[in-house]
Amino acid sequence: MVRNDNSTPDEKRDTTGSSDTGTAPASQGEEQAEHTSSSTPSRQSHNEEQTNEANEQIYIADGQVHELATELHNLHEQAQIFSQRLGTLTEIAYHIEQTQNGHSANAAESHSAQDQTS
Repeated sequence: MVRNDNSTPDEKRDTTGSSDTGTAPASQGEEQAEHTSSSTPSRQSHNEEQTNEANEQIYIADGQVHELATELHNLHEQAQIFSQRLGTLTEIAYHIEQTQNGHSANAAESHSAQDQTS
């Protein structure tokens, strides 16, 4: 009689030459995972608290940076407005000065002309 064996070569290898105790030997990685996952809840909550505090500090710092950037932008705009106003005032002052100098020069010329005719 021919036996029909549909199992894969890996399954054959697993069943041949090993005694099956119901549990596979744990690998080193599995042992470390079990050790890590068995840490106390208070330790996990402390780590979570630290993470939450760090995230909150980053969020606050990010908000402060944003607020500072906004304030700097506003100050820059104000400085540009003041610069424009100062330029306008400077032009007005220069025009007034030129007008006064022109009147003074005209007055001096007319005064000297009157002196010469008298």
